[in-house]
Amino acid sequence: AKAATRSTSNMAAAFRIPLLLLLVAALARAAPRFKSCKRSLPTAKLNECVRDSLQKAIPELVKGLPEYGFPTIDPLRVNSLEVPKGSNNAVSVEISFKNLDILGLRNAKIKSVDIDVEGYK
Repeated sequence: AKAATRSTSNMAAAFRIPLLLLLVAALARAAPRFKSCKRSLPTAKLNECVRDSLQKAIPELVKGLPEYGFPTIDPLRVNSLEVPKGSNNAVSVEISFKNLDILGLRNAKIKSVDIDVEGYK
């Protein structure tokens, strides 16, 4: 059961990264419409600000932003997604998805955001 949990969490992590990038890209293009966060904030406050901004943006992003060419994200259509085999788990699974529809993003809750401002100068 522990290996299955690890495998599931690895798969969940593989979904988190593209979803977060999608949200950030949409917010960057539609910046005037959404609350922005000052990069100069202390790290904890910046993380909280970005998390709150992303959470508040979800209802708008779900509908899509046609004026920016951003499609609706519920359902989110992913043409291809590959999760490579991990090397440090007891059970390692490689999985590929084609024509995947992800449903329910309108109900997503962003638990935390960890931004490394120093690493992205």
